[in-house]
Amino acid sequence: MKNRLLMLLATIMMVAFSCSKEKTIDPSLGNTQAQKSVLGWSTVFTPSSFDLMAGQNIYIGTVYFELVGAEPTTANLKVTYALVNGWQMNQIHFWIGTDQNAYPKVKSGTGKGSPIPGQFPYKFENLGAVSTYSFEVPPIKGTTWCGNTFYFIPHTAVQLPNGDGTYQTQTAWADGWELPGSNWAMESSFSVTCKQETTCTGWGNDNTAFGGNFVGLDNKPWWYYYDATIGGAQNITAGQHITIGSAIYDATAGTITISFINGWGLKDVDESVKINGYDVIPTQRQESGDFPWKGKSLVVNVAPFPYYIIHLDVHQCTSYE
Repeated sequence: MKNRLLMLLATIMMVAFSCSKEKTIDPSLGNTQAQKSVLGWSTVFTPSSFDLMAGQNIYIGTVYFELVGAEPTTANLKVTYALVNGWQMNQIHFWIGTDQNAYPKVKSGTGKGSPIPGQFPYKFENLGAVSTYSFEVPPIKGTTWCGNTFYFIPHTAVQLPNGDGTYQTQTAWADGWELPGSNWAMESSFSVTCKQETTCTGWGNDNTAFGGNFVGLDNKPWWYYYDATIGGAQNITAGQHITIGSAIYDATAGTITISFINGWGLKDVDESVKINGYDVIPTQRQESGDFPWKGKSLVVNVAPFPYYIIHLDVHQCTSYE
């Protein structure tokens, strides 16, 4: 299995770098579906991602999980904080465990029960105003990721530039249930299902998705756009708030590369990928049927633009054999 995957990746790289920059998608790459970070296994997180909320009611992005390694019992949990709409992170504090009450907390007084982020086991300071940050958590002693439920508290200190050299600053937590104490801290949980498999036998959760970390200007109906002036890996979002993968623009190769997590993939239709480039951000969602770059490849040749709308028709693998 590992050798086959390495051969597939090598083929994709050769095609991506050898294609011309015409407004076409190479159909020979086909429809690579649910990409697996744990070789030979399907791993599904329920829920698959969590909204990050600042100031209690401001949606600023998501936190999501993957298993990375040779097989689930020894794999690490990869945790990714991904912010949208210009929000930036300077600090991350993260706690995870199998007992929802075992987090570091204030023991007495008016703040009794409040989590103490400074005592969380995973701390990342002075991040330098980043919009995306990932780290890995080794297996928790005495348990495995697969078939279990885990509780977590992801805290982050965030800021939003005001455009005049000043910033709006906030504390953010993942959407969940509110914890006792003197602040509005929240805790959440997820479960992990793992199965060794060879083929996806059933697809569901049909959805529309967009690549990019920035919410469309009118957002009615909802959409996101990719800012190539910032570049890097930016979220692919389905159903408005579900992070299902990432898109990366490579200015040197002239390509946009799409990848998925948690069993998501492109629907098996002729034009499941539709991309258009813009010199100015559109003021409303665009009709994707007129986009110049259409097909079903995960590596798309595009002309250079500062902004892209990446429209995808997606679904999620719901059963394997």
